Amino acid sequence: MVKKYLGLPLALITGLLSGSPSLANQPIVQNVYTPMNGVLMVNITPGVGVNLNFEGAGEYIQTMIADNRSFVGIKAEGCLAAQEGCQDPANLVHLTLIDKLQLPGVVKVNSIATQSVLTIRTRDRANNRRTYIFSLRQGSTKDIAIAQINFVKVAPPVRYYDPIAAKNAEELRQRENYIRLDILTSKLFNGLKIVVSRNEIPNYNKQGNNPIDRFILDVRGGMPLLTAATKHRIDLNLVSRLILLGS
Repeated sequence: MVKKYLGLPLALITGLLSGSPSLANQPIVQNVYTPMNGVLMVNITPGVGVNLNFEGAGEYIQTMIADNRSFVGIKAEGCLAAQEGCQDPANLVHLTLIDKLQLPGVVKVNSIATQSVLTIRTRDRANNRRTYIFSLRQGSTKDIAIAQINFVKVAPPVRYYDPIAAKNAEELRQRENYIRLDILTSKLFNGLKIVVSRNEIPNYNKQGNNPIDRFILDVRGGMPLLTAATKHRIDLNLVSRLILLGS
């Protein structure tokens, strides 16, 4: 089989036999769901920059803090949302490796530093804030090259309608409502007894044929206080006094 390739350059023969190296490690796109727990490690491979894209999360970048910028370049596409007058807040950060310059006679400073912690603070349109922490590392050509990391909101869990659970919830709500109304009307009745015993309500008919009793019965039936008071022309100050005395 090798004889068929005689006359071709050796590098081309090797590429044809082993597969094209340019296709073996193509940059990929990775999705990360937010809220993100923990620290996300990002390998920045030579010749391939990494985008941190917050557009899918609906978030804008407020601040960025890197502990070590000796080997990595960090650029936000747009202004930071925390800056005054920022009209186009960034939601994309681009990370690249900084080429090491070999200058004769210049002593290398921090040349062995190959990692850094990057902290990014974001906010959304509802002003909810979130903090992301990245461990940036100088990768090699053998590492998987990641061209972009998309941050995506976690979809809310699908809720299935459960008729039995819905019925139980409605019965519980009604029972709690009955208890609340019983307590309220009990306070009204108790307060009414006190003011009647003090003769504070003139011409009160103890047979129940009066606006105050009908007002309390409507409240017990579920009618709002204000509606029932307006219907029976009961002064709200009197209502407050009845509740206070009956408590």
